[in-house]
Amino acid sequence: MPQTLCERVASPLLELHRKTTSPVAVGVLAVIALSIVGYGLSIGNPHFIWFGVLLTVTSWYGFLLSGCERLLAAKDREISALRIEQANVT
Repeated sequence: MPQTLCERVASPLLELHRKTTSPVAVGVLAVIALSIVGYGLSIGNPHFIWFGVLLTVTSWYGFLLSGCERLLAAKDREISALRIEQANVT
């Protein structure tokens, strides 16, 4: 089954994410980012708020990449199971 355009484009990015970022690191970044946003709101400093928003978006992107990685791994397992099943049938 050929890869879709999305899979071909996302594959190197997902591989880099898989090697460099753990899900725990994404969660820690999200907590830190939201803390910075809260601090910026409490002191009324828009620079802290925007920096926190930037980190929040970055952590959300990491969370989405982690989800994509799990979905693609499940798809790969399903494909390999189908190949094994076809090999056993023939």
